[in-house]
Amino acid sequence: MDAWWPNNPTEPFSVLMVFVEPGLLSLREWTTDNARIAERYAELARLAEEDAIEAMRLIQDRYRRLSVDKERRAHMGDAGLAHLGFPLDRGKKFTVYVAIFESRIDVLSADYRDSKLLAASSWLDDLP
Repeated sequence: MDAWWPNNPTEPFSVLMVFVEPGLLSLREWTTDNARIAERYAELARLAEEDAIEAMRLIQDRYRRLSVDKERRAHMGDAGLAHLGFPLDRGKKFTVYVAIFESRIDVLSADYRDSKLLAASSWLDDLP
């Protein structure tokens, strides 16, 4: 995995949790990506336009800081669970799928994954 996700952390660290679309969360490098998001937010805050204010709200809704402990466990909280489509009842277990890329880790709900399997890709059209 890329250097942004430590292999053997000695202390907790943070990642950026992006609510990409319902059923899909993306975990990304905190330092670089958060700086870009903070810059955009500050840029929008200087504008007195309605669409800039709406974009600021979208930034607050879409991006969250996710703390990861030194054992590399993260607790995405109620917002993350709700985004994946899970009820907020404690003690229940749900299936998630994890896709690891060089620059991100995607967490997919089973429903989201299944919907993407149905949609497929043109790269797979000639395959069974």
